Amino acid sequence: MFIFVILTSKYGTLMILGSIILGIIYWWNEIINFVKIQITIYKFARSLPGPRALPLIGNALSFINTDDTVDILAEWSRKISKTYRVYFGPVLKIVLTDPRDIEILFASPNGEEKDSLYDLMRTIVKNSMINSKGVQYRSHKKLVMPIVNGKPLSIFVEKGNKFSRKFVEVLNDKVGKEEFDMHHIMAPCVCDLVFETLYGVPGEAQNGKPNIFVYGVEKLLHILHQRMVTFWLYPNFIFKFSKIGKSWFSIGRNVSKFLYNMIDEKKREWNDSKKLGIEPNVPVALCDKIIDHIMKTNSWTDRELHDELTTIFIGSHDTMVGVGSFVFLMLAMYPEIQDKVRQEIESIAGNEIVTYDMCTDMKYMDMVIRETMRLFPAGPFLPRKITGDIKLATCTIPKGCSVIVLAYAVHRDPDYWPEPNKFNPENHTVENTKARHPSAFLPFSGGIRACPGYKYGMALLKVIITDVVRNYKLSTTTTMESIKLNAHISVRSRNGINISITKIKP
Repeated sequence: MFIFVILTSKYGTLMILGSIILGIIYWWNEIINFVKIQITIYKFARSLPGPRALPLIGNALSFINTDDTVDILAEWSRKISKTYRVYFGPVLKIVLTDPRDIEILFASPNGEEKDSLYDLMRTIVKNSMINSKGVQYRSHKKLVMPIVNGKPLSIFVEKGNKFSRKFVEVLNDKVGKEEFDMHHIMAPCVCDLVFETLYGVPGEAQNGKPNIFVYGVEKLLHILHQRMVTFWLYPNFIFKFSKIGKSWFSIGRNVSKFLYNMIDEKKREWNDSKKLGIEPNVPVALCDKIIDHIMKTNSWTDRELHDELTTIFIGSHDTMVGVGSFVFLMLAMYPEIQDKVRQEIESIAGNEIVTYDMCTDMKYMDMVIRETMRLFPAGPFLPRKITGDIKLATCTIPKGCSVIVLAYAVHRDPDYWPEPNKFNPENHTVENTKARHPSAFLPFSGGIRACPGYKYGMALLKVIITDVVRNYKLSTTTTMESIKLNAHISVRSRNGINISITKIKP
């Protein structure tokens, strides 16, 4: 009643008018600031070289075949400039391929934030390490990194042997037969490995029982890639009513339901142990460790846990399958390198179960994996949003710009890589690495946004590679010139990873 009297009085009217005026002033200032930023960005874009752009559609006609996106952008970096502008429709992106610029960008707090492209995931992954920022990003990464890179790694590697040996059994059906797609065959192995080591849930994909979560995530990644290269699907109100948008939300609900059920079950197990006066077992899997932490501290919500578990699966599974299958293709294409890897395995591991210490001793295999990631990077594009002016070596990027670090082009730059299109593990000797600019190789991104689980991925890849190479000789009719890449979420081969195998006699 008192509020009603105030609002209907002369003073109330003045208060309302004052509030409206203050609101107008506030939003007017916001609009003015926005316009100023856009004018600055426009002038900056005009100062940069770039391919000829058309009104509204920009350079969209160049990307009608979305499979060619990475090759086109890399070609422009060679022919136009290492720093140039490109328009995806009306959306401006600044492409960076100069390691000097990249080093400064990754070290700057104004270059930490992920680009708005990652917002396209928010209907499924609302706020995880892939698209969060500030305090939440740092606190979540601080909890996750010691688990996937610390003492539990030895246990993860031990568990990984079970799945790599099962993989060897699966491959036995391919001995002496025609070429097959290694990417397709390897995916269930990595899926089972990730589920048991990170989720603490038995994996059954190699037994022909893939769960709805794995199937769903694969579909979501495919749809996400389609949306990323189709600029008119960026607005949610358009995407929501599109055919692929309807599939996205339907599949996303099933994926989320699976995860929430798993989280509820693990929390019940934790609570049941407490009620019985039993201290819960010391957790090993990432999911169990996080749940143990949040049950004791009440620091994460179920939604935060859901988002991080989804992100971790995508990052682990998609990257390990992509990189691992390309490693096998390179070994098949270069038998002399395959023989050197096999000799290293025999000298370090023999026929024993692989341990983490053995993995760290496999230096030549490490070089092979890194050279594979140079030619076929897991993240060919590394988008960033500029939150404040950054003075780079080649230019000063103003606040509000969106940039793409084109790792694929950096990794094939002849200024830093002799014979850049040739597969040569010697590029990664200690001497050659020291002589090269540190930002000329970006296998795990860089700066504060560097991949938190790279040690986990490298170690478990070595387990799988070891078991396959000591049991089979790999061959292929594929040549480097015949490989055509598809810039999916990670780089993939358009025509598959086609390999044939023969059994190595004991």
